[in-house]
Amino acid sequence: EESRALNLGDVVALAQKAAGCSTDETCRSGFRFVQLPVSPHSMPEMYTLPSQRPPSTSTSTSTLEKNDNSLFQTLAQTAKDFNIGIFSSRSLGSSGRKGRTQAKCLDWKGLPPSVRVPSFPIHNLQTDILHVTRSSPGLLCALVGHKTPANVESNLKLASFPPLTRHEFESVVKKCTA
Repeated sequence: EESRALNLGDVVALAQKAAGCSTDETCRSGFRFVQLPVSPHSMPEMYTLPSQRPPSTSTSTSTLEKNDNSLFQTLAQTAKDFNIGIFSSRSLGSSGRKGRTQAKCLDWKGLPPSVRVPSFPIHNLQTDILHVTRSSPGLLCALVGHKTPANVESNLKLASFPPLTRHEFESVVKKCTA
């Protein structure tokens, strides 16, 4: 099956070309950020799906072995390699019954003892999802809409708690993607 993922390296090359950069790696195009849907329970591909060619690979995707994932890396890793920041949209994931069902993996049960359960003043599904999403390695900001002042207040309180460690984050994502 043909990959439908847009290769970040190709976008960087286009931005450098548009900026008039030659092959000199010191040229900066101004392309610094991407925004994509990220959610640990319903859209974890940014850190779970090896869909990107590493920056050092100049071979086109069509000549790479289609099923050899060792030649590819995740978008999170590729963005880091290119020094591109990531903003998430749809940080709370899918809405509706399907999204709530998928998010049950975030109930903090069945995780290794090394994963600390956050001690938020308000524990609800949206707060837990946002906490895990904002802990995504390589993510600068988890964008989320607010319908009520209570949502704003709840999410601002969340900012006073440290994000999950990489180990804790990976344990939660593993549970959600199992």
